[in-house]
Amino acid sequence: SELHQKEHETHHEMKTNLAFLSLFLFIILRDSSCQKTFGQTLKGPEFNAESDLLEEIDLKYGEKSESFDFKSRKSVIVLENEKVSFSFAGKEGGYGLVQIKDKSQANYNHLLPSSSPSILWTSEWRDVEGLGYNVDNTYPSVKNHVLSSDSKGSTLTFTWSNITFGLYDAPTFPTVVKISVFLPKGSGLAKFSLEVDNKRRSENQPCLWSIKSPQLNFVGAQDGKHDSVVIPRGFGIKYTPDQVTSEAALPYPSSGCTYQFFSFCNGKASSCLYYGAHDGNGYTKLLVYSKQNSGSHMHITQTPMDTCAVRNGKLNENYKTPWETVIGVHSGDHYNSSNIYREFVMKSAVWTKKGPMINRTDVPEWYKNVTLWFNTGWNGGVLNASEGNPAVAVPKLLKLRQIVGAPFTVHYYCWHRFPFDSNYPDYFPAKQGWLEGVATLEAAGIHVVPYINGRIWDYNSPSFIKENGMQHISKNSAPRLNPSTLQPYNENYGSGQNFAIGCPGTKYWPKKISGIANTLFSTYKTSGVYIDQVGSAGPKACSDPSHGHTLGGGNYFSQGDNNLLSSALGFAQPHNGIIVTEDNAETYMASLSGYLSLVAYGNCQLFPMYQSIYGGYMHTFGRYFINSDYDHPSYFNVKMAQMFVLGSQMGWAGVGGNNPIYSFLTNPSNSDSIQFLRDLMDYRVIGGNHLKNGRLVKPLSIQGKRNTIVSDCTRDAVQHSVWINGLNVGIFFANADNESSQSNTATFIGTSYGFNESTNLELKKVTRGGTSVVKTFKGNQQI
Repeated sequence: SELHQKEHETHHEMKTNLAFLSLFLFIILRDSSCQKTFGQTLKGPEFNAESDLLEEIDLKYGEKSESFDFKSRKSVIVLENEKVSFSFAGKEGGYGLVQIKDKSQANYNHLLPSSSPSILWTSEWRDVEGLGYNVDNTYPSVKNHVLSSDSKGSTLTFTWSNITFGLYDAPTFPTVVKISVFLPKGSGLAKFSLEVDNKRRSENQPCLWSIKSPQLNFVGAQDGKHDSVVIPRGFGIKYTPDQVTSEAALPYPSSGCTYQFFSFCNGKASSCLYYGAHDGNGYTKLLVYSKQNSGSHMHITQTPMDTCAVRNGKLNENYKTPWETVIGVHSGDHYNSSNIYREFVMKSAVWTKKGPMINRTDVPEWYKNVTLWFNTGWNGGVLNASEGNPAVAVPKLLKLRQIVGAPFTVHYYCWHRFPFDSNYPDYFPAKQGWLEGVATLEAAGIHVVPYINGRIWDYNSPSFIKENGMQHISKNSAPRLNPSTLQPYNENYGSGQNFAIGCPGTKYWPKKISGIANTLFSTYKTSGVYIDQVGSAGPKACSDPSHGHTLGGGNYFSQGDNNLLSSALGFAQPHNGIIVTEDNAETYMASLSGYLSLVAYGNCQLFPMYQSIYGGYMHTFGRYFINSDYDHPSYFNVKMAQMFVLGSQMGWAGVGGNNPIYSFLTNPSNSDSIQFLRDLMDYRVIGGNHLKNGRLVKPLSIQGKRNTIVSDCTRDAVQHSVWINGLNVGIFFANADNESSQSNTATFIGTSYGFNESTNLELKKVTRGGTSVVKTFKGNQQI
């Protein structure tokens, strides 16, 4: 049916030329005949033993396949079933991956033909003097492959042994690298695992410093016109391969890598390549994507544990990847990729074990119902500390409470006595009058969440000197075997002060930071604490053996930060308080109340993969607002509307400093935008069963001319999303254009959202005034 956008009914009369729309639609199941399948892994055809066999095909030099150039290889090795086919170069080619075919989509091949060697793994080794050796699967070695099969599927195992570490007179060591590829029956996804046995024969034999595996090369179609990739930065960013002009090395876990897979899709073939680390324990890694002359490239850089430094009196000679890397194909688009990862994390990740937010008793109900945030003056760079003075901030916030007409939350910066970004973590005592200011704001329905930093330690702070700070900070190691000297990290920001990084793998640092949160709750009676950088900055490898954690790689960084956040959350609970952090690294989900989504909204090509994976399991809030957002009301409106349809708690603009949000909202000429904001706040509550507790899925197909709003990005004037919760589908529209309306047709068909063809459905329109049935229809009817 045509969804003509109409002026939304409000409690206030709006200008006749104003066409704001906050429309919320329900698709309601009317009977029990629905077989719900969306977001679940569907069973494919039964396993065909003959099609899952490994075969090695001998080819003459110069002989060509239709989709692969065999000029430089005698043979390929094929592991396949009815869903997918993986082809590896033979021994002469070092077993690199050369084809990945999607059998469900006419054998669409995701790898381009190339006569260059295909690299499957690259390793970096260091000796006692720091001399480096870079070795890959094509180097001289004894190569073998073996197939084994059972009732669950087939496993192809490759080994490289007695590897020569270079060319000419390079040394040969008895090192063994093994990669196993398990292809389950009926699945389009294979599981790659890696093991390295260094078999040390002398003290000076090089140690394994890092390894990049598994590597995919030459990914994409020949012309690339229909290719796109979503990388796991923020909520997700969608690019065409040519838009990635430099290597994207994404440190996990961090704002740069919030989840652990790449989705590479060809829209014309309706086939996607999935590449993901199925690691449910938060190990440090780099997910790397780059565009090369011949296709795209993907790999994971792994940092082994204890392989180059002695811990507990010994050196670890072996390394086994503590996760499986899953590579394969599926039909559809990027939203279908999220199904694969969501199924994994719901079953196997430690951060989903507390269940969805609706069941979390450690997160207060008031926070689950928050609709709007402000902050006290942050606008990038160094904050003006005076903006945190209660005499400055409290009157402004009370005025905004009157204008907005509803409770909100304030992220309170510069409440402490020293300048911003200095003397961390020595925050107390607070500024004079702040205790009383907090009480005033809380009594007015404004929840106060003060800022602290959970990661960095000022070298010149009193506590660093008094509490032997050097003992408790992260220390770096030069790339060499058993280094004798470690170096502390040094970071500085706009304040110019030098900071160490507190090591979360120690007992001291989590206790130190969570203790500050405890004081804020118990003494200052705040509603929450914001702990900066924990969910944003990536791990820094620490090689201090006195800390007790693994040296170099491991998951001690995410485990330690989870200990920090969990302890702080424990202090919050008796006070009905919250703990939130910067950005949305997935590993901290169970230890937090929510995430400040700054980086997530910072790219014009945002793709909401994170909401599709974790809808219902996390709450996000906030985004950057810049001065030009207030040059035209629609610029402000569209940012709020985008947050609304993507399920975030809206706002987070600074009410002080040089951010003009306060003057914008207190200006009577902007009353239409204020009313639009109130509408969005109301509809977040009305639609909360979807926006807060549901999962974001693929949007509707919308036909017709679509107006855009051009500010810092070009965005659709009508923001739109679809959320699913159980057997209900919520469809959301918000028109941010304060000057014009538009008419479009949006198409819905129930079978695309998991309903059976014969299921009876109702389309309902939901407004402040109530709910009305628009249409009844069957699951296979297009409306």
